[in-house]
Amino acid sequence: MEEGIAIKYYELLNEDSKVNAGIILSRMSKELFGTPHSKNTIAMFSKLNRVYGKMLIYFILLDLLDWNNLDTSNGMYAVINYSAKKKIKEMADKGNKTINLNKVSEEIGKEIRRKKKENQSERKG
Repeated sequence: MEEGIAIKYYELLNEDSKVNAGIILSRMSKELFGTPHSKNTIAMFSKLNRVYGKMLIYFILLDLLDWNNLDTSNGMYAVINYSAKKKIKEMADKGNKTINLNKVSEEIGKEIRRKKKENQSERKG
């Protein structure tokens, strides 16, 4: 279930679309965690997108699926902000090695396309 959601939103975020990434990330959060999709959450995700980038927020949302007892009743801004800062610090601590998130994103996109082709060929066969 979550894999389908992850693929769907990965593709939406990488489309050449004029849809605000904050809207897409807010919808993703609603599907994954049941958080409200409102003007406030769209504004929150838009701000996080401007600060950290849409792909980092996307991957953090996926990482949060592994958290037990994640409480989203007071919003997710603090949790996502904390996770983003922690991830950036981890990257910096690895000897200031630069990680190109666009390249990582492209590699994941290639893997998703490959898996889709495999699924389609299995259905035909």
